Amino acid sequence: MLILFFVGAILYRKTSQINLTADLVIEIQGTDGHGEIVSISNQQNQADPIRNIYLSQIEYEAFPDSSLKNGQSVVVEAIDDMELSRKYQLYPVERKRTFIIDGLNDQDQIIQIVLSESSDKE
Repeated sequence: MLILFFVGAILYRKTSQINLTADLVIEIQGTDGHGEIVSISNQQNQADPIRNIYLSQIEYEAFPDSSLKNGQSVVVEAIDDMELSRKYQLYPVERKRTFIIDGLNDQDQIIQIVLSESSDKE
């Protein structure tokens, strides 16, 4: 009887997965060889408002984040709050993602790199 109770409790508290690096927008400012990441955000276009609330509270870090040049690989990592994911019953996946810098030229500029779930992952 006790085993049935625990199995039922586990099935009742169904946790769903959420991709933390899908639909990222990365803004880079500078020139080729001197680019710098100025912002990383998630577009939060989930159909479920609870997922959007959760995603709005995720922070992102990039390595490296300065002296960037075209063709360079950069890793973006999502920093999430485990208590928050438990509260919303979400299981975070895809915490890290690699992208390639492209579009910086010799004049100071701001470029946006949009990473979507459907794009090829590096």
